Amino acid sequence: MRKRVILYFGDVFWCTVPYSGLSLFHELSKDFEVFPVFQSNDIRLYKEWDGSEKYHFNKDFFSEIDPIETSNLVETYKKLGADLTITPCQMQFKNQFASRNRALRSEGCKIGLWDVGGSDGLWCPSGKTGWEIFFSKGQAWKDKMVDSSSLKALPHVMSEDDSKIFLTGCLDYDEMFDDYNFKLRVPVLTKREFCDKYGLDVNRPIIAYAPANPRPDQNYRYPDGTSARQALTNINDTLFDLSSNEGYQVCFKTHPGDYMDGNPSDSTKYNGVHPRARMGSYKGPRYLCDGFDKFTTISAEDGYNLYRLCDFGVTNYSHVGYEFFLLKKPIISYGMKYTNEWQFVDNLCENVYTDIFSKEELKTLILDGGFNINFKDEYANKFFVQRSGSAYKKIAKSIRSYNL
Repeated sequence: MRKRVILYFGDVFWCTVPYSGLSLFHELSKDFEVFPVFQSNDIRLYKEWDGSEKYHFNKDFFSEIDPIETSNLVETYKKLGADLTITPCQMQFKNQFASRNRALRSEGCKIGLWDVGGSDGLWCPSGKTGWEIFFSKGQAWKDKMVDSSSLKALPHVMSEDDSKIFLTGCLDYDEMFDDYNFKLRVPVLTKREFCDKYGLDVNRPIIAYAPANPRPDQNYRYPDGTSARQALTNINDTLFDLSSNEGYQVCFKTHPGDYMDGNPSDSTKYNGVHPRARMGSYKGPRYLCDGFDKFTTISAEDGYNLYRLCDFGVTNYSHVGYEFFLLKKPIISYGMKYTNEWQFVDNLCENVYTDIFSKEELKTLILDGGFNINFKDEYANKFFVQRSGSAYKKIAKSIRSYNL
């Protein structure tokens, strides 16, 4: 009799990677009875398109796998009686999700977490979030989960059993790579195709502007008193100046869990995909600085195409820099070295970002071209176990080898 696996598609839908999890479902289905479980009213099952969206996915791909909807994952597990429940680890450190996982564990369910793009593995100690096995994106992350004594941030992270942490890479990174051959991948565009799609000049430099979710800007301040909102405004003003006077083309790629449509200043055109947006918490625009509507807004499914084809990226403190690093593209961060995110794992951020902290520094750096990427294969492999688009296969292989 085949083992039974619940594949929970998560509490947050990232529209940059619209089909994340489907590849794992199909791979696991070769050896296990897999139940694809979604939260009730998940946007992937019910999205209705009006033509104004800046993201797209084919919901038929989700409906054809016979999704199971739930408003209570613990009760759904009791009905299905699976041997393992797999879920992405983002949000798992929050109390409501951690307590749900512990409730699953108390019912005898083993839990597997796959590591998503940022630093999420370090937010998820098993004692707090209930996981049995963990699928990590790289050796350095695993090392810090097992021995967190050198971490400058997240001091609450507890040591883990390294035999239950598998090095698999990250599902959300799979479609970045050319040899990811799963049938649902987003088409890779040439630079000419990309520029034609967005009305850009193929001969002019392209800046990928990828700010972090701006919600923390309400209260975060840097050591000198500068607010995160002001930092975002400084970046915005500088890039607008460069696009107006220096010939740069700025392509705006917003946070993957919070995509807007149309003019960011028009709240009626906001079509966020984050669950809190569906519940009405985000009724207004997220990016309040003047000028965002003057940049070229890139559709969510073209995020990786933008990162491949741009000359460099700019962010405030987003982990999107890891994706630029893997694609061997430089990225400038603004004051990120002052945040906890800079301290997560060894000297990763120093090798990924060129960090600045003023309008003047940002403009001078771009015009002088003084940023360099410190990409080395052996170094990248320390943090990201694979760059071949095969995390879904490695996760499935790890599960097959584990004694469920």
